[in-house]
Formats: sequence, structure tokens, C-alpha cells
Amino acid sequence: MKFLDFIFDNPEYFNKLLKKSHNHKNQKINKLMQKHVSNKTDKIVSYKMIFINFFYP
Repeated sequence: MKFLDFIFDNPEYFNKLLKKSHNHKNQKINKLMQKHVSNKTDKIVSYKMIFINFFYP
């Protein structure tokens, strides 16, 4: 969870990771990330989404 906490505390870093690959899936994750960073109550849901979409494409 530490890496995911880092991502949520540093969304710019996460965006840099996404920009390395410009496919449609990454754009969707980017939108999810921006939405969930501003809404901490959905943190666990967004962790799950990021894991499924980014780390297990």
C-alpha cells in the first residue's frame, strides 16, 4: 500500500508514468485518478481500479 499512498500523494508523478504511454486505457485511468484524488472517500475503490487498469493491463 505504501507505493499506492505515494501515488495518491503525488499525482504529478503518476501522470508522468501515464504520459510515457499514450494509449486510450491510460487516458481513462488518468481521468479516474484525477476524480479520485479529489475524493478521498473513494480511495479504496480507486486503489482497486488503478491496480486492475494500470498494473494488470
